[in-house]
Amino acid sequence: MLTEFQKRHQREYETIFILDPRVAHDMAEKVVQRLQDVLVRFDGTLIRVDYWGKRKLSYRVRRSDWGFYYVVRFLGGGGLVAELERNYRMLDAVMRFQTIVVKDDVDAATYQVQPADVVFHLDLLAKEAAEPIVDTAADAALAAGPETAAPVEAVATAAAPVEAAGAVAPAAEGTEKPVEAAGGSEAAPAVQQEGEKP
Repeated sequence: MLTEFQKRHQREYETIFILDPRVAHDMAEKVVQRLQDVLVRFDGTLIRVDYWGKRKLSYRVRRSDWGFYYVVRFLGGGGLVAELERNYRMLDAVMRFQTIVVKDDVDAATYQVQPADVVFHLDLLAKEAAEPIVDTAADAALAAGPETAAPVEAVATAAAPVEAAGAVAPAAEGTEKPVEAAGGSEAAPAVQQEGEKP
């Protein structure tokens, strides 16, 4: 239980947490319930919840490239943050989280919280979880088609050896014959110099 002084001198925190894209609806509800329970036990006040939806991660986490992002703002003390992060660590559905201090020494009585601002939108999460994951960058590359591929002449020119000072000159014309690689007809043919054994 907070004293009157502690209620008038709290901090405003912001936590971003990412839920696993394979999370079941009941597990997402459990995460939300645990967050609300910790806020009640430590006399914290939930100010705002923003659901950012399913987003691509910067790097792979737990064999996944996607996650559901939530941004939560709340008032409380340092003990509240420590307990909240301890609970995040215990929940398998939470992939990553980070808490920062937004404002120091605020009065909770000055905040007007609207009920619409503290909704977790679990229905949207369930809807997005049911949708297949589509990578728009990969789809754009496929839609572009062969026009973006390099012409064959440019590839052949780039693969040709460059004559420079100290570089080995190519063999004279007619002294090369193609030899099949060990992999069969699908493998790229190698070039054998005349006089060499296969």
